[in-house]
Amino acid sequence: MGSGGSKSHESFAVTPGATLAPPTEEPPPDLAGAPPQLIAALDALGAAAELDPDTAPTVGFHTLKDTCAQARAQLADSVADGAVDEQTAAAAESEIKAATTGFLSALPPQALVDLAAEDGFAHPHLVGFSDTPGHPLVHYLDPAYPSDITSKAAIAAKAEERYAMLAAGQSVHGLTLDEVTALEAHLPTQQPSTGAGQPISAGQALSLSAQVTAAATKLGATGWTAHHQSDPAAVTALLGAENALATASCPDAPEGFSAAQAAARGQVDAVLAKMPIVTVHKALADPELASGLAANTHYLAARDQLALARANLDPATRTHLETQAATRGEQVSALQQATAAFVPAHSDTLGNPIDPAALPGFATTAGDAFTAAKTITPWRHQAFDPASGGVPTELAGQELGSPDALTAQFTAWSKQQKLADLRYAAAELGLADAPSANRAQITKYIAGSWDSSLHQPTLQAQVSKKAAPVNPVTAMLNSGPATPSGHTAPASPCTPSPSTPSPSTAPAAGAMTGTVAAPPSAATWMAQHQRLVDALKHHQASASALPGRHDPAAVESWAFTPSASASSLGGVHTKSYVTGPDGSSWMFKPDTSAGGARAHAESAAARVYHAVGIPAVDVHVASIAGNTGSVQPLLPGAGQLPASPASWTQGDVDAIVRYHVAAWAVGDHDGGPANVLRTG
Repeated sequence: MGSGGSKSHESFAVTPGATLAPPTEEPPPDLAGAPPQLIAALDALGAAAELDPDTAPTVGFHTLKDTCAQARAQLADSVADGAVDEQTAAAAESEIKAATTGFLSALPPQALVDLAAEDGFAHPHLVGFSDTPGHPLVHYLDPAYPSDITSKAAIAAKAEERYAMLAAGQSVHGLTLDEVTALEAHLPTQQPSTGAGQPISAGQALSLSAQVTAAATKLGATGWTAHHQSDPAAVTALLGAENALATASCPDAPEGFSAAQAAARGQVDAVLAKMPIVTVHKALADPELASGLAANTHYLAARDQLALARANLDPATRTHLETQAATRGEQVSALQQATAAFVPAHSDTLGNPIDPAALPGFATTAGDAFTAAKTITPWRHQAFDPASGGVPTELAGQELGSPDALTAQFTAWSKQQKLADLRYAAAELGLADAPSANRAQITKYIAGSWDSSLHQPTLQAQVSKKAAPVNPVTAMLNSGPATPSGHTAPASPCTPSPSTPSPSTAPAAGAMTGTVAAPPSAATWMAQHQRLVDALKHHQASASALPGRHDPAAVESWAFTPSASASSLGGVHTKSYVTGPDGSSWMFKPDTSAGGARAHAESAAARVYHAVGIPAVDVHVASIAGNTGSVQPLLPGAGQLPASPASWTQGDVDAIVRYHVAAWAVGDHDGGPANVLRTG
């Protein structure tokens, strides 16, 4: 990449002063099949990613953003048109990210700070203190990644959090508020954390600051107990004063006004951090507060809704929460549509004699409905509707029941139907060799459309094995030579067995001096190769389904928000759903042992599993509501491994064996189906 369009696609380093790779006349092998338009777009991006000492970083960055957008659009068009396969698309995506990351990584920190300030990042001097390679602003500015992703929001939120600490009189990595204010005065475009709206006088600013302090003091004096809750109207007054201060400007004293805004934010942060969830619920029911929130925010946790009611919420976090609410709204709409289609189909199909042509549609409709229901499971108990005072009414219904209950009903009904009709429906749903399947296999395969515990690929393998013709030559080689009496001959006729055959049945002494081994058949070798490929695919699929890992120190410092009990997940230990500061869903398991020893052991074991290549959920130690315990992210769509070994694939078995080796190595002897998740 980087030929400026005069050559075919090629790769160059983007670090200043590095020796450029010699140009090639052909694209790399992984992009050889890409259409010319995509290659040209990647070449243009490569040219834009080359640092030009005569071009200001600002100009170069804006050019990079434009060419990156064009390259991504061309890639999307190529994928939509079927002009590139999955491997080529992944290679092109990697080329785009390498170009943008390389350009930004080569910039000095001050250039990154200037670019971030122009891009609207508040207080860019307050990130990037870690010795870990890679400045966080490189990722924040990278146009190859969406602007509303959680990782970018977390970087912006950290800067806001540190500025609030400065405003409260603390220092951050040796910097004081005055020093940061002086640094920000030299930024090309100052971007304060609060908006500049209606001008007010210094006296009005002092009055608003006093209102914030008074409201915070009143709320803080109520005593946060279950029997003495604070006045929800006081919460509305607190946020009203803070928002008025946050959305105003003070030309008379701009520096002092900025400090007053930050101080108010710190006061409100402190009050909301210890506010009982019951008080949050009551405050959200206040019409004055609710009027400023979008209709779909009731799909968010209550504290996230309260955060959106604050005018000084950083833009990245606001965009993240609004996107999350919109996504959840779409998921609820999909569930409602799927349920509306499933309920009548359920009644029409299982309430009447079989209609072979209608059964595949019913199975597919049921699968869509339960899949849609599963997508909202990780967050449905976090959602809060101020109007109803609980879970949104559209999520409270239980029309679907459970997949296993439907399976039981379908199994009983199918026993009264003709096997030929059931086979027809299974074949329409994708079962190959359906005529060779028995009733139990057919019933399970159809039910597997909605019941994930019935693994359709495993059932397909069983049916295909039964239907496969037996090769007589292979059967003879596998069975070995037969003795006249009909028993299998010894593996080596020259080796004495415990009971020596009589002369009438044993081979003649000179007739055979050893067993001539048959050459390995191609079918056997291919079967072994396929098993190896399947094992690798299974391992890759398991690993790719896991969320990204987090730094233990960072997770330990997070402020998790309690959500709801997670007793439905099973197990003997107490557990609950909690929400991370980025809106992600986690499970918290408190540990009452001395010093949280069990939680630390679970976290260490998870790191060992990761280090040796065992796909395992990330586990960390955290303190929530004064309780120390372990937290781990939830996996959407995952379910427990079925207890019946008959439902396991060979890939499942191999993965379980590897897991048990690692588990015993760390002293974990509590293996069982309930401790293993199936992600697909």
